[in-house]
Amino acid sequence: MNVRLTIDTDDTRLAFDLMGNPKQIGSGTVASIPGEATVTLKSMFGRRAFGAPETLELVLGFAGGVASGVVANWLYGKLKGRNVRLRIEEHEVEIEEGEIKRIISRITEKSE
Repeated sequence: MNVRLTIDTDDTRLAFDLMGNPKQIGSGTVASIPGEATVTLKSMFGRRAFGAPETLELVLGFAGGVASGVVANWLYGKLKGRNVRLRIEEHEVEIEEGEIKRIISRITEKSE
């Protein structure tokens, strides 16, 4: 199961935190996350205007079922308290643990 994420943020450390804090990251960087899952950075681009957010495009890869809850908890833990805008697939999602779980679960159920 692959789930696309798009995150707009002004937090320049977020991409590194999501990828496990490697020395450098770029398109194609993959990191293992809880639930026997992975997160892959597809692209990262910033805006030229001062203070404009950067956009991260990622793919979560995991087996369906129980793993979706673990992945949702991990994602919430990484995003809570940060100034971000999250889209899961095409759904704008509030940074709230239950809402992230609900959307990821709905997407995994549709694909099974």
